Amino acid sequence: MTEQQPEMVKDESETGRRASVTYERSPRGTMRGRPVIIAIMPDIPRAVLATGVEHAMAMGSKIVFAHVATDRVPNPSDPDQSHPLDPTAERISNATARSSIQGSLDAFMANYPETEWELVYLSGLPDQQLAHLAHDIGAGCFVLGTRRPGFRAGLQEWLDGSVAVQLGRRQLRPVIIVPLRGEDWDQPLCQ
Repeated sequence: MTEQQPEMVKDESETGRRASVTYERSPRGTMRGRPVIIAIMPDIPRAVLATGVEHAMAMGSKIVFAHVATDRVPNPSDPDQSHPLDPTAERISNATARSSIQGSLDAFMANYPETEWELVYLSGLPDQQLAHLAHDIGAGCFVLGTRRPGFRAGLQEWLDGSVAVQLGRRQLRPVIIVPLRGEDWDQPLCQ
């Protein structure tokens, strides 16, 4: 079996009998050279970025920074376009947010001139959009940070669900979670 051919695996029940359902055991295999997706947001701590970059460099992989705008929905007829969930709400424009993140990443990645990277700006549900992106580019793994400390962030995660947990349920790529402390949030990507 080559890396390109996914392995077909049968689920086994608790009784030891084979279940009738099969699923594609893809894209496991070597991660060397396959893109590493680092999920970002404007206030993401730099520790997540540094960990993701170090991991990608060790694997000889390209880095794909992925930002998912959760206040926007993708346009089904044109994947490069999105629309705000609430058109009346005053929010930062899509182009302004993208240029702010791009500028901050340019400054951060200046410390890693030999590393190939790109920014992908998506909209919709983070777990779904990241899983689709990983499938499209043949990513090797995801790198995410833990949530911001505090009641408000905990409530938000309880309502929306953990992106890392959802990724672990939706697809088979490894999800690397970078543990963060409260003081890590004092050094965000976009300041």
